[in-house]
Amino acid sequence: RSSIPMSNTVNLQQLGPSQEMSLNAFQDDIYIAFLIRRLFQLPAQRKALGHWMDAISRENAVDSTLSLSVQSLATSFYGRVHRQPAISARGAQLYGSALGRFSQLLEDPQKYRSFEALACASALELYEVSSPELNNSETNC
Repeated sequence: RSSIPMSNTVNLQQLGPSQEMSLNAFQDDIYIAFLIRRLFQLPAQRKALGHWMDAISRENAVDSTLSLSVQSLATSFYGRVHRQPAISARGAQLYGSALGRFSQLLEDPQKYRSFEALACASALELYEVSSPELNNSETNC
């Protein structure tokens, strides 16, 4: 025992990360990591996705059309696998935004043949192939 009195006692319960920190700040990264781990398990699939990840991790591409396209796919996939309708709905909302931005990208004569346009088309195609909402609406037509 120490003979020095403790003048400032700290309530350790007050410092618990589960009470103060929300996972909302990390949810987009969680969804993308989950997508990479589950949907792209084969080496060739990881290699293809690696190009997307390299492109969206650059500082100037954080708010890019490609980033939005991949995020819509990742969010929707995570929500579907975990049966979380609110997350799936957010993925659908991101998909709508990504389609609008992709349309603008295709209208740009300098960017419509870029790597970003090709990668966006691939990510949005994967969204469409994997989305049960889109697949159900096609079978009802």
